[in-house]
Amino acid sequence: MWISWRYYGTQYFCDRVDRARQLAIDFAHLIVARGSTEVGNWKLFIEPQSISVCFWFIPHSQTLRHRRQQAADDNGDSLQKKEEFAEWWGDVTKSLCNYINSKGAALLDYATVDRFRAVPESPCEFTRCQVPYFFRIPFNNPDVTLDTQNAVLDAIEEASCIIYD
Repeated sequence: MWISWRYYGTQYFCDRVDRARQLAIDFAHLIVARGSTEVGNWKLFIEPQSISVCFWFIPHSQTLRHRRQQAADDNGDSLQKKEEFAEWWGDVTKSLCNYINSKGAALLDYATVDRFRAVPESPCEFTRCQVPYFFRIPFNNPDVTLDTQNAVLDAIEEASCIIYD
C-alpha cells in the first residue's frame, strides 16, 4: 500500500474512494428507479453507507406463487408467515446469483446480516433474526460505467426469466 501511495499520491486515492462512493449511490438510484418491472420487483436493502450496495430482486412469478401458498396455508400466524416470506427472498437471491456466476456473465455475491428485534413481552430483551440473503455488490473499480451497472441488473432479470418462468 505504501508503494502505491508513494507512486500515485494521496489525491489519486481520494479520487478513487470518491468515485467508488458515487458509483454505489448511482447504482442504488438505478435499483430504486427500476422499482417494479414487467419481470419483478427491485428492493434496496438500505441506502449505501459505503461502496457496497445491498438489494433484492423478486420475480413476479415467485411473489404470486408464495402469496397463493400463504393463502392456502393461512392459519393466522402472521409472524411465522413473515419469516417464511423473508426466507424465500434469500432462496431466490442465492439461485439467481449462482446461476449468473455459473454462466460467467458477471461475478455476483450475496450476503446476510443479523438484526435484533425487541421481544414484545419484554422490551428489554432482544431476539436475533436473520435478514434474508441479498445481493451485495461492492464498487471498487473506477472504470465501471452506467452501461456496466445496467448490464448487471439486466443479467439478473434475464436469469430470473430463465429460472422462474
